[in-house]
Amino acid sequence: MKQNTNNLPKRLPFQNNVINQAGPGRAAGSTNYVNHVTGEGLDLFQGQVVQVGPIFALLTIAGNEALSKVRVDHALLNGSGPILLGDTLIVGPLDFLATGPRARAAWPSRAEVQHRPGTCGVQPRGGTAIPTYRQRPVSKLHRNRGTVTRVAPTGAFGQVTDQRNGAQYFVHHSALQRGAMLRIGARVSYTPARNPQGLLALQVQPA
Repeated sequence: MKQNTNNLPKRLPFQNNVINQAGPGRAAGSTNYVNHVTGEGLDLFQGQVVQVGPIFALLTIAGNEALSKVRVDHALLNGSGPILLGDTLIVGPLDFLATGPRARAAWPSRAEVQHRPGTCGVQPRGGTAIPTYRQRPVSKLHRNRGTVTRVAPTGAFGQVTDQRNGAQYFVHHSALQRGAMLRIGARVSYTPARNPQGLLALQVQPA
């Protein structure tokens, strides 16, 4: 996938500020964004999701074959997760760990900065709206209904049993939306998915 900076947003929200596209980055395949409040420059990368797990996804970076697959946690997608197979994301800055590169933030590649308060759960500060992200619309098609039948002691994940066929879907807390809770007996609707480990419940909402 060839990177085209013309497709990238000119501005992105980052840590309660806005960073602005400033040109090519220092690393191959990266684009530099600048925080004009702090003066910090950030190299961000565009990539495509090639593997999805219950907690994180892996993506390949456009224009940088030397960079191995980058880990992106579902919870990082500006509150609009989970990340889906085939998604094109902007990620960075990268931390280079022993297990491989890991992104500190992630955005949909065509996301729009919003300036209305409270649109995605980021609270205004001092009466000024903090730029936030418009969440990806949730499709109402191909949604299943089921019941939460198992919850881990930590509350981090559980299981949803489909009401039609009894199939059991793994659900991670990062997939919860609109106040859905991992509580045994809770009725939910969800988007069914599958990865190499089995069935997944994504975009989980109260039924």
